[in-house]
Amino acid sequence: MINTSIFQTQNRAPTMAFSTTPEIKIFDIRYIGWVKKRSNGSQTAYGWHKGEWSIVFSKAVLHEWFGIDERPGEAATLYNVLGIKQEATAEEVKTAYRRLAKQWHPDRCKEADARRQFEAIQSAYDVLGDQIRRAKYNAGLMLMARIETSTQQHLAYSESDLIYRSPLRCGLILCEAARTGNRWTVTKILQWQDIVNQAGQTLVTSWKSGADTFTEDWV
Repeated sequence: MINTSIFQTQNRAPTMAFSTTPEIKIFDIRYIGWVKKRSNGSQTAYGWHKGEWSIVFSKAVLHEWFGIDERPGEAATLYNVLGIKQEATAEEVKTAYRRLAKQWHPDRCKEADARRQFEAIQSAYDVLGDQIRRAKYNAGLMLMARIETSTQQHLAYSESDLIYRSPLRCGLILCEAARTGNRWTVTKILQWQDIVNQAGQTLVTSWKSGADTFTEDWV
């Protein structure tokens, strides 16, 4: 459980504009955009926090937390689609599916490819949520791994392939972060929880194509 007492330190006025030493922070992130290549060569995404795009996430930091490079519809394996390890328990598979399905359901999510992403999540769970189908899928992964090893195949990624999107767009994020001017740069994600209101509803945010900003829905 995230210690909400950390919020108390967040509300204090900063004593310095720059900090090279990461601090433990908790951010109420309402929306995380696409990772883009910036003018300085970095690949980062900005998070909306307290009315500003003030939280910076690098591709490496997001990748380390989720363990995948792509959104659900572009993930390499069904485990990547759900953002879980191959050793995940049946309960962990179900929990990951419910979480992502809630965030990407096309009735609520207004992202342009919400339906395709939701279908990818559903398809992954249809296989991994069934013990027999999962066992057959795992056998197929082992076979593919052996083939790739024996033929020494390597994938070449173009620059555009490195730009990707976090599977989750909002949440209460406990992390290590360093302050740079009026922004915080996240160096390591420690915990990521859904934002839940007093009625037990979960926050789902999305950005409809052509809209000026994102929308918030409680489901």
